[in-house]
Amino acid sequence: MNLVKLQPYLNYYWFPHKSINPIRIRSFKNTFFQTSELPFKELLPDHLIRKIQRSGSRRETIFTPLITLRAFLFQVLSANGSCTEAVTHVLIERIGSGHSRNSLNTGSYCKARSRLSLAHLKEAVTVSGRKLHQQSATQWLWHGYRVLMADGTTMLMPDTESNQQTYPQQSVQRPGLGFPIVRLVGLLSLATGACTDYVLAPYQGKGNGETSLFSKLISTLKTDDLLLADRFYTTYAIMAFLQKQGTAMLFRQRKNVRTDYRQGRRLGSKDHIIALKKAKRKPVWLSDQQWLALPDEIYVREFSVAGNVYVTSLLDAKKLPKQQLCLKSSCFFKCSIPFALSFSHGIQNRQKLPHTGDQSDFFKLATRQQALIKLSDRFVVADGA
Repeated sequence: MNLVKLQPYLNYYWFPHKSINPIRIRSFKNTFFQTSELPFKELLPDHLIRKIQRSGSRRETIFTPLITLRAFLFQVLSANGSCTEAVTHVLIERIGSGHSRNSLNTGSYCKARSRLSLAHLKEAVTVSGRKLHQQSATQWLWHGYRVLMADGTTMLMPDTESNQQTYPQQSVQRPGLGFPIVRLVGLLSLATGACTDYVLAPYQGKGNGETSLFSKLISTLKTDDLLLADRFYTTYAIMAFLQKQGTAMLFRQRKNVRTDYRQGRRLGSKDHIIALKKAKRKPVWLSDQQWLALPDEIYVREFSVAGNVYVTSLLDAKKLPKQQLCLKSSCFFKCSIPFALSFSHGIQNRQKLPHTGDQSDFFKLATRQQALIKLSDRFVVADGA
């Protein structure tokens, strides 16, 4: 990179409190996210760059939010992931642009990184994930549906006082002998592997169960989405909500439910449509008003393949035979382990900064999805050729 030619942009980079206009934003993205090492120009949308820059303090002279973000990007993608390497990159850029040298002490950088807003980093994840999910090529769709998988997992967080208060360790562990634990529920695109949204919460406590967290993601699903999930999500409330907003679903039936194929409208061998009555007990994640708004019964299709029972809102057996639905559902269980690894990779690096695990996880996921966007663009061109 020729730093002499980039002098006008570096002045904005190091002195960020000047007015932020679209030309400056494009210059920043082209200069610092489209290098040979980091081909991620679309990592941050323009409005998010404005938010991040305005979140800083005027007293910050070296590690402003954008500088910290840039250094964080190098750190996350570097081989050893050390803070020293990130600070060294900042030093090289300052020397090349004619500014005073910064210290190689990592303390200031670590403090600046801990001040980055988690909301901004999460937005980078969801914006890139939804873009990748929506730009899937037509030939990647399944009968016109964009398939999403819902699942939950748990992760250990850095053992700090702040994390212990926000994400307490399990109650069965003695104080000081366990790590903070967080519950995560997210949505992954089956075609692209991108995360479109997710929710974090403490492992224990009212309203922190897997279905309660998933309820916060239901509104992000679209009418052209098909949701795959395991039997834990096969509840009346979830299925009724999905049908109400027009989102198709395919779940495994709960094991404690007895299936009688003599009931309902028969579609074929071990394949029928049944009416599910509204449950008597209201889930904790629903308000009384939402619960009353749900219908007294819903119609779903129930079928069995190879001893496994499935439930779906796709009622047309001629258009979608149960064997095809079974194959699509099996994709979910093959992707469950990669789902957990996508989020938990790197979280075990226990550093002494509050919420460092959160930030690394958000940023690694965002940069991973930007790489997927680049690959997706190339595959779409290749498929259309």
